[in-house]
Amino acid sequence: MSCNNNYLITTILIITIVYFLNIIPIAFSIEEDTELAYNCLSSDKNFTSNYNQTLVSLLNDLTNNTPLHGGYFKATYESSNNSDDSAYGHALCRGDLSPDECHACAQNASNTLIDTTHCPDSRSAIIYRAHCMVKYMDDDFLGKPDFGNAFIMTSTESWESGVSISTTRNLMVSLNSAINSVMYYASMTSTYPYSNLTLQGMVQCTGDVNITDCNECLRSAIFNLDFFDQGARVLKGSCNIRYEIYNFLK
Repeated sequence: MSCNNNYLITTILIITIVYFLNIIPIAFSIEEDTELAYNCLSSDKNFTSNYNQTLVSLLNDLTNNTPLHGGYFKATYESSNNSDDSAYGHALCRGDLSPDECHACAQNASNTLIDTTHCPDSRSAIIYRAHCMVKYMDDDFLGKPDFGNAFIMTSTESWESGVSISTTRNLMVSLNSAINSVMYYASMTSTYPYSNLTLQGMVQCTGDVNITDCNECLRSAIFNLDFFDQGARVLKGSCNIRYEIYNFLK
């Protein structure tokens, strides 16, 4: 009888361990830093080996310095050989990330732009990842609002209630009002009426634009959504917005 009891206890213990091993990664998982979109931008200048060297230096600078400056960094690299080979760029990490997470994302984005077939021999490009974005050009775009380079991603699930649509829209409008020039990032949660669903949203702008252009970019991003979907994000060159019915922020 003792032997059977020991066997039963061992079996229960094994099942319990397997159960917890299966649910713990789900309960504590953090959204992976995946690539979302990219755009190869046009240029009327030739891609030269000298420009490539300038570009590599620029992207290395963005990778190393963005985590050290609160998640946003801009840089200019002027070529000593040819003024046409100057490069301008910036990187923006999501506002809730640690410096290490920011660095990893900026590095992945930069490596993708240089080492893959995404934008071969392109003098200007922008890439969006779940945790950051990186943009570079051969013309000085810094300080000029970019409401273009837009990508919209929505959930496959839609709301059935007008109250939910209104609640979602009001949250994103409130986030636009909450953002300030000290830190171009704001996040907020809201509970849907008559349900146990919690909405989480965030808005963010690149640090090179002023607060007026930041708010205008966010308004244009909000205008791009009809809020019928249970999750959505809009990515633009100078800002991005997102909302979900689950916690995607840290």
